[in-house]
Amino acid sequence: MNNEGQDCKQLKEDEQPLTRPIAENAIPPSIAVEAVAALVVDLWKISERAKSEQGMGRVLAACERAEDRLLRMGFEIKNLAGHLYDTNMNVHVVEHEESIGPLTILECLSPAVYYQGGLVRQAEVITKGI
Repeated sequence: MNNEGQDCKQLKEDEQPLTRPIAENAIPPSIAVEAVAALVVDLWKISERAKSEQGMGRVLAACERAEDRLLRMGFEIKNLAGHLYDTNMNVHVVEHEESIGPLTILECLSPAVYYQGGLVRQAEVITKGI
């Protein structure tokens, strides 16, 4: 399966957060509104540039800026593609493909999101193996 574009996926309005265990540390109001506004602008630029012919290099640069802003606010994004899968992992398995070999995360449909080390949104993954 293709992982292209997985790192900068926008959420649809009807997507709901997963209800499995989530970190108790809520996002504090101390995260500056200006920082979130800058992140919103970065995401808008990504969307607009993806529609234009300006090239993927500029889109990638905007993605990296947005990710840097999130890291500075205390968020961490983990793409689990390629990791060995363990049934005790706190991930949502959307699909499983039977194949010979160890249980592996074949594709990460959405990353795990952590805030100050606590999980706030599970990764959604496709696994393979037996």
